[in-house]
Amino acid sequence: MIGLNYERRFSKRSSVVIGLNFEPKGSDYVFDSLTYKLRFNYLVLPIIYRGYSRSENVKAFYDAGFFLGRLLTAKFSEINSGAGDDVFINLNDSKYNIHHYDFGIALGFGLEYRKDKYQFITGVRYNLGMVTVQPNDYYNTLGYYGFGSLNRSFNFYVTAAIDLQSIKREKNQVK
Repeated sequence: MIGLNYERRFSKRSSVVIGLNFEPKGSDYVFDSLTYKLRFNYLVLPIIYRGYSRSENVKAFYDAGFFLGRLLTAKFSEINSGAGDDVFINLNDSKYNIHHYDFGIALGFGLEYRKDKYQFITGVRYNLGMVTVQPNDYYNTLGYYGFGSLNRSFNFYVTAAIDLQSIKREKNQVK
């Protein structure tokens, strides 16, 4: 996951995080000498409530919210490790009936370290999509390769941030 996030603090113990992230998702399935791979790339808008612990410099936090994703690219590949040709299909074609939007629940936890106006944040977030990748009634287009399932992803992130409110306070104190 790569992106930009904005956190609006309401108190020392609560905030809302809004972001715009690029998130790759997908799955692999191995059967005999064949490997099936699905690769999806999404632009994701998470809206997360974040609750913090009481400690001062290093705070534990939890995340709870939702996300909206827009599919950018979708690809399918069938790799034959034995004899035979490999198959690569661009699933962005409308005949494959791939849903171009994803919506779901986001839950996570992490740690934040503060030093003056700087923050270093690390965490894990689990995204559970509520929209199937492809409708189940479209089962026979490519056979069963994980279609009809929900997107689920674990995201590990590390963030370096600057507290903009601290900078404003410093400027006001200088005046």
